[in-house]
Amino acid sequence: MISKSEQTKQYIIEKAAPIFNQKGYGDTSLSDICKITGLSKGSVYGNFKDKNELALESFNHIIRNSIFPLADKINSVNSAKVKMTVIFEYYKKYYQYTIKIGGCPILNVGIDANHQNVALNKKVIEVINKLIHSISEIIQLGQKQGDFNNEIDAFLYAKRIYSMIEGCIFTAMMRKDDGHIMEMMSYLEEMTQRELYK
Repeated sequence: MISKSEQTKQYIIEKAAPIFNQKGYGDTSLSDICKITGLSKGSVYGNFKDKNELALESFNHIIRNSIFPLADKINSVNSAKVKMTVIFEYYKKYYQYTIKIGGCPILNVGIDANHQNVALNKKVIEVINKLIHSISEIIQLGQKQGDFNNEIDAFLYAKRIYSMIEGCIFTAMMRKDDGHIMEMMSYLEEMTQRELYK
């Protein structure tokens, strides 16, 4: 059974995560955290070493909620072709989910932390690398299953796919129009069928 202390810590993280995502690391103050949680400064810092630790925990939390469901969906199927379809279908709904929490956490936190928080920036890069690696593994699986073109460099192709996904998310968030994501997912489906599939 989870302790009261752990419950409080989790409560703070859940409340703080959208604030960090929306306002950024630099602009999120302890007062913001106290206001959203209804807790005193002592209660907040009694659970975290400092603002940096809370920011890292908050980012981990928001990634678990926004990206981990994609991993679960990918792992629930065996065919590499279906796994690719799962990715594109997932991102078609990504805007509608992330707009509620202030936008894409990878994009928001990555840009915000790039020049002011080394540890947080490192964490964002780690998530990006894992996503690219995951796509690369799917491509390699498809090649082993005999469904994907063996001449394709899996890692380079995965980087291309991920860059296009994150790029359209950026455009959609800036213009507040998920049509950019829908169009890119349709294009990626067509592109992979033309270039990747046998």
